[in-house]
Amino acid sequence: FAHSVEGWCVREAVRFIDGTLAGPATKPFCIQISLPRPHQCFTPDRQFWDMYPEDLDLPETFHQDNSGRPPHFRASAEHMKHIDWTFEPRDDEGGPRRLWRGYLGAVTHVDHALGLLMDALDERGIAEETIVVYHADHGSYSGTFGVPEKAPGICSEAVCRVPYIWRVPGVEPRVRDDLVESIDLAPTILSLCGLTPMECVDGRDLSSALRGGDVSGREIAVTENPWSKSLRWGRWRFVHYQPEMFSDQGESDVGELYDMEADPSETTNLYDDPASRDVVNDCRRLLLEWLIRTQRNVTAWPPLDWPETSYNLAEDGKEANGGDIEARRKAGHLSYI
Repeated sequence: FAHSVEGWCVREAVRFIDGTLAGPATKPFCIQISLPRPHQCFTPDRQFWDMYPEDLDLPETFHQDNSGRPPHFRASAEHMKHIDWTFEPRDDEGGPRRLWRGYLGAVTHVDHALGLLMDALDERGIAEETIVVYHADHGSYSGTFGVPEKAPGICSEAVCRVPYIWRVPGVEPRVRDDLVESIDLAPTILSLCGLTPMECVDGRDLSSALRGGDVSGREIAVTENPWSKSLRWGRWRFVHYQPEMFSDQGESDVGELYDMEADPSETTNLYDDPASRDVVNDCRRLLLEWLIRTQRNVTAWPPLDWPETSYNLAEDGKEANGGDIEARRKAGHLSYI
């Protein structure tokens, strides 16, 4: 473990923290620690690989019928059946079982790294005054639904639902099932630290929810790909695909709809079910309204209403080519360009 990227990340993070604490006065610090695993390649440290048996069970949905899934999903599942696995056994289940074992071992590898970081906070006496957030960018299939990795995109919970674990001093642990999004991270940390809210930030403050209150106002959660959009709304998972994605395969209307309460394993795609047509239309309306509401990114600096900033706007309200960028750079407002 010590020679892995995660081991290096832990050492460097602790070194940074110790350097901060060694000053004449304790200063606040903020550090992002990027632990690459369980991303490919699925090669955990041997101690974590050995924690899982050679004959471990495959994901429950490994042999699930994917006939109701979109074409690119079915193609990915078919591809897994013909992979020329490097190691023995190289049969239809041997390779996927090693993949699944490696993925689970890599998750445990990262858990160990996180544990070392938490121990370091305890040993330095700062655990009770340090906010810790454990998060990920996306999930992966790794054999779920018989698919090797995340390539089919945002089709299911396996990719779109990610860990979002917060440890906040003075806040009791609890589990919530509210719809939240990754972009809620920044405004929540600012609120917990008692800092002034940013004028230009997407997302919502979840500090009340962490303390047991309500998450206000979010009816849906959206995951985006360039050519598809995935919506979680109440009990429903809905996926919209642009017709151009599958036009060369003779498909003109491809989509997905799953009842996550009645069918958490996503066995039955209800998109083409006449009885679900109203739900599909409601999901389309919600997604359209979300797209219109969010087409102007909030995360931009300087804010449009900043009095010291001048903008050259095109007719649609967007900044025209270049705008007054040179003047803004000289004024120090765009030093990052």
